[in-house]
Amino acid sequence: LHERDTRSLRALLAVQLGLTALVLASALWRMGLYVRVYGLTEDRLYGTAVMVWIAATIGVFGRTVLRERPRGAAFGSVVAAVIALAMLNLGNPKALIARYNLAHQDRRAADVGHLVELGGDAVPVLVSRLHLMAPEARCQLALELMERHREARGDWRGWNLARARARKAVRGLEGFASSC
Repeated sequence: LHERDTRSLRALLAVQLGLTALVLASALWRMGLYVRVYGLTEDRLYGTAVMVWIAATIGVFGRTVLRERPRGAAFGSVVAAVIALAMLNLGNPKALIARYNLAHQDRRAADVGHLVELGGDAVPVLVSRLHLMAPEARCQLALELMERHREARGDWRGWNLARARARKAVRGLEGFASSC
């Protein structure tokens, strides 16, 4: 009787993991639709990262709990989370968002307000790809970037690498902005 109960429990766990994976696949598919239609945002990027972590956790549960080795499940899930966070940090999310949106959106549909709000990490990408935008949006973006990142604000304690790179990239826009 005990053996049969164990097999039944494992079968139910497998069904539950399968159904959870199905819901997750649907959510990832819908997220892909949102990104293709409306562009990439921080919320969509981080939401996708969480869904990828959940998928990894489902895989870990499949390999551990269903094989009657549940002790490795929590550790595997934590390792998957650390890997996902490391990939996000190393991937420079704001620059990735700027790169994606400029490469995949219609030139007339660029959301200048959103691009400017991405901050210093995105500025070098935005400056290097201004030519991908429609002329009106290009001038608006260049002027707003110059306004936000032209001068150093505060003292040395507020310095960071992203803002320093942004100021350097914006210096190259001085001549460009005068033609707007």
